[in-house]
Amino acid sequence: MGDSATAIQYYRQALAIDRRLTSVDPKDASARYYLAYDSYRLGDAQLKTSDIRGAIASYRLAVSKAEMNSNLDPGNAMMRSELARVYSKLAKAHFTAASSASLERAGKRNNLATALDWYQKSLTIWLDLRDRGALRGTDASEVDKVADELSKCTTEMRRAA
Repeated sequence: MGDSATAIQYYRQALAIDRRLTSVDPKDASARYYLAYDSYRLGDAQLKTSDIRGAIASYRLAVSKAEMNSNLDPGNAMMRSELARVYSKLAKAHFTAASSASLERAGKRNNLATALDWYQKSLTIWLDLRDRGALRGTDASEVDKVADELSKCTTEMRRAA
């Protein structure tokens, strides 16, 4: 927990720097990339400390920035893969939220439905990248990983019905 708590501090500091850099030069692709990247890394650390609400908020910020980056350069496979990755992270946070023992059935179904939507968006991008031959070597397994998570989520959704 200590490492994650320290990471949260550092990612918050990094985000403050990222915000300043993007405000100085909103067209700086590198600054925009790191704003999305540090947002989802903050979400990762928050999820490790069971701060699911915080993680969802961080991932939503990352999604908005990654979508903007991808829309500004739709042919950039790296930006598309980062968007797919962020969609999966947000899906995972909602899937994790759905497993909360204190959550009512409707809340569980809502989180699972949201997770399904984000996993599907992620898979769509990964499949497109694969079909265009644009997957980087490190991302080659992402299609199968996201398809597996989508399947698990679908199974849990059926159980919650």
